[in-house]
Amino acid sequence: MHAQRVLGSIAMSVVVMVSAAFSQDTKHSFILGEKEFLLDGKPFQIISGEMHPARIPREYWKHRIQMAKALGCNTIAAYIFWNCHESEPGVFDFETGNRDLRQFFRLVQEEGLWALLRPGPYVCAEWEFGGLPPYLLRVPDIKVRCTDPRYMAAVERYLKQMASLIRPLLCGNGGPLLMILVEGMGRINFAQSMIDRKGITDRVTLNGMTLMNWQVYNLPFDEKYVQALQGAPIDATRRGVFFKGAFALDGTADTYVDMSNYRKGIVWINGRNLGRYWEIGPQKRLYCPAPWLTKGRNEIVVFDLLQNEPKPVCGRTTLH
Repeated sequence: MHAQRVLGSIAMSVVVMVSAAFSQDTKHSFILGEKEFLLDGKPFQIISGEMHPARIPREYWKHRIQMAKALGCNTIAAYIFWNCHESEPGVFDFETGNRDLRQFFRLVQEEGLWALLRPGPYVCAEWEFGGLPPYLLRVPDIKVRCTDPRYMAAVERYLKQMASLIRPLLCGNGGPLLMILVEGMGRINFAQSMIDRKGITDRVTLNGMTLMNWQVYNLPFDEKYVQALQGAPIDATRRGVFFKGAFALDGTADTYVDMSNYRKGIVWINGRNLGRYWEIGPQKRLYCPAPWLTKGRNEIVVFDLLQNEPKPVCGRTTLH
């Protein structure tokens, strides 16, 4: 209960801080009446569609918002993934690509819709580490989603940045945001016990003897690292191999990259991470939106954990 109160107090301080801002645009009021929400003093029923900007190519934002509107929605609820916007402590990006949240909410407003903001810090949403930045795990004994002061310091830094960003987007300042929803404390497997460390996390033995002095090295796997990969002879005894190839297109369209000839790994197209595949399924074809492709030459990079022989990759028009 103590952890809930502390998280709640931080979130409420952000809401109070951003609501005190001002704007020259048309302002609206949004309050909870006796039985219903009131928008500018009139009853308002929220009909919301869920949309995550980080999961949608920026070029498709407007179309997706228009589709939600056509379905009868009057509001868009958006999860914001902390680890998408703060890759390293204090290094924030709210402007490039589909991280440009201001533009996303401007498009929502242009379509005559309202918005609900769900900034976490933890969001679950079937997103890596529930949206928490992996740099937190550099602290060996850190506990997340509780009152651990090291975790709370990072949360407060993130929420302050978010508060500054969304201040002009609040409906009281002429923006589309009606409400900011804060995470609730989930079950034990979604709270401080959800630490998700990678690599060798327990002792390694050989013939009953513990092997000591392990060195673990991370591969950054960011766009710069992947694009800088250089060719090398294939070692048939080695696992964890990068393959790089190129293909030419006369035109672009949404497509699916068929990885049936590979076993288990990750795929990039023109530096964009399409996701993971595994020979046992169910994911063998990975979606690639048209804006990530170009007319002419395109580059594909595959990292396979189990295979060390290059094989063909095909484009398909359907998921299955």
